Amino acid sequence: MSVRISQIAWFGLVASGMAGAVDAQVARQPDPNTPRMMVLTFRTNTPGNSGVQAADALRSRLGSDIPYKQLWQIPNTEINAVLEASGYRKDEPLSSNDARELGRQLRADEFVQGNVRKDGESWKIEATLHLVRDPSLAQPLSVATSAKPGDAAKALAAELVEARKQLGPEKNCVNAARDKNWDKAMASAREGIALFPKAVIARTCLLNAMFETKATDDAQLAMAEEILAIDSRSRRALSIAGDIYRRRNLATPTDTANANKMIQAYTGLIAADPTNTRLVEDVTKAIAGAGNPGVALPIIRKAVEENPGDAALMRTQFLVELAARETKAAITTGAALVALDTAMADSSYFFRMAAAYQADSQPAKAAEEIARGVAKFPDNASLLVFAAQAQRTAGQTQQAIETLKKALALNPNVEKGQLQLAQLYNDLKQPDSAYAALVAADKGVDSTLVGDVALSFGNSMQRELKPESPELDYATVVNFLTFADANATSAERRQQAKFLIGAVSVKRGQALLKAGGETRNCALVKKASEQFAIAQLNVPAGGRFAPQAAGQLMQALAQLTPAAAQTEKAVCK
Repeated sequence: MSVRISQIAWFGLVASGMAGAVDAQVARQPDPNTPRMMVLTFRTNTPGNSGVQAADALRSRLGSDIPYKQLWQIPNTEINAVLEASGYRKDEPLSSNDARELGRQLRADEFVQGNVRKDGESWKIEATLHLVRDPSLAQPLSVATSAKPGDAAKALAAELVEARKQLGPEKNCVNAARDKNWDKAMASAREGIALFPKAVIARTCLLNAMFETKATDDAQLAMAEEILAIDSRSRRALSIAGDIYRRRNLATPTDTANANKMIQAYTGLIAADPTNTRLVEDVTKAIAGAGNPGVALPIIRKAVEENPGDAALMRTQFLVELAARETKAAITTGAALVALDTAMADSSYFFRMAAAYQADSQPAKAAEEIARGVAKFPDNASLLVFAAQAQRTAGQTQQAIETLKKALALNPNVEKGQLQLAQLYNDLKQPDSAYAALVAADKGVDSTLVGDVALSFGNSMQRELKPESPELDYATVVNFLTFADANATSAERRQQAKFLIGAVSVKRGQALLKAGGETRNCALVKKASEQFAIAQLNVPAGGRFAPQAAGQLMQALAQLTPAAAQTEKAVCK
């Protein structure tokens, strides 16, 4: 019952005030240079249309407190006409970006947005003044609380009048900054702060001037923190503070305080601007690379809690949880995200969810997620590569090969496509096909990886060589190791490949020498000598990383080489 009475009180205030203030304003025309303001529908979780009534009450009060020649209140009828023509409900709260577009159409300079809620027997109104030219330039106002909604609107209007005193000096600051007159810009900004001590918009202009004139990090950080003490969502202050803490963290990586403050600032930044996809991606990468990414979680989770139904914010929470390796939480958030907004289930979503399931030791779930992604995006070659990986894990090797062939048909240069195909052929003991896939990979985006993969294959194969292994098997192993030597990106990997070539040559030479001596086959004995010569050149490469094994092989060669020479004299007459 109290809610209904209070809503009637809102209506009474609007009915009496609007007739005298706003309707009279409509009959007048402002000077073209008069600032123009929109008061938009407030958000509310209270039943009824208290959001509309709160905005009307504030608009009415401002119309009474500020002469129309000083501030033109854009009539509600004009606002509603544009909203309805654009497909919006007239009682629908707008995002900051939508509000900016509406403001541009109505030639507004400023707009006010906020929330209204019933708290026991009191009404609470929270509002923020934004500039249309850049909605991120915002001045939060004190929460107005009163048992009577009209009194709450009156208190809010009174502070708004004071807050607007910074706007003239701030405009002068911006104009001076545009002319590179930094002294005048800073003086104008400080004038605005003096007129309204809690000024955020004027302080932001001062901070920008300090940034452009390369003030010290300490000075910029002090100003940024002044702003954040008033408005914890100030994008410019969060950005500058985050960058400064990041530089400090890079300079002294062991100082975890700087890393944590960097994460807090950057997380606040993406919470304030979650629709900026590039920013969100860059910041989550920075968070993931920091020492304690979990610091970000309370900030983003609080933002999501305070903005229910905001899919962009929830997506940011999903990314931050992944960066913090909170995989179980990320899986839950990801599922809730696409339930809230199916458009969020893009191809990257399926990659991330599958990776989260893999990290959570749920490979079957990862495979299911990728299968859903492939069903939705059947022509996405990268998803098909991921699907093939899941099939290989499940033991479906031939099916994985077919999936990869489809991916490569869609995009011959798809990342990891040829490499995975090489791995599958290697699993099937088809070295010729594996080698061909590596050669193909060497021509694409994976060229920096093929050497290491070839080294891995060659190392595994050489362990399986026996004295009685066919000559072709030895040649195949050497082909992979030679490919690795030519393509590995690190010197150590190339040295490993050379050493293994030497080890295989010793083993191959021993087998040839034994067979040549027993059958008195001169050609085999000469081939043995050739293998020992190759080994002499390559085995020393293992001296740094495998000194014991290299030493043993060199000792063996010291005996095998003269033995081969003696056998050749005896056999090759």
